[in-house]
Amino acid sequence: MTQRHQAGAPASTGGQFKAEQRPVTDIDLTAPAPISREAAAADFDEKRKAFHAASESATAAAVVALVAAIRDEYPTAKYLSVWESDQGDYYDLNGAGPLDADGNALADDDFEDDEISDALGWPRTDDLEPFIDDDRLDLDALLAEYT
Repeated sequence: MTQRHQAGAPASTGGQFKAEQRPVTDIDLTAPAPISREAAAADFDEKRKAFHAASESATAAAVVALVAAIRDEYPTAKYLSVWESDQGDYYDLNGAGPLDADGNALADDDFEDDEISDALGWPRTDDLEPFIDDDRLDLDALLAEYT
């Protein structure tokens, strides 16, 4: 039986597998392609814009979900009692929870709701601060801004 090269050609002839039969190239195919500064900057700019658009869309969705969850249980809620974290990077529910227009608590003491807390935690503090006065988040103003 004739021994065959692993690629299928007879081992004794070499044929297309001989070094002198292989195409010659003057580039190193294993070297990384040069990176164009302009192309890299354009790619980054495109992805940054897409990220910010998605982030703004998610923030708007979080605001609508937040207000819908509160008003589903407490239709007369005007404010949500909140507190800023010690690090200042998020807001969370304060024990009073939803408040009416006069600032009276509508829920029992130590109000907790995971859905509301998750939605409240999504927007950046900078996005919420304009709507917070005296630890009360104005739901109507917030909703008007994001819808």
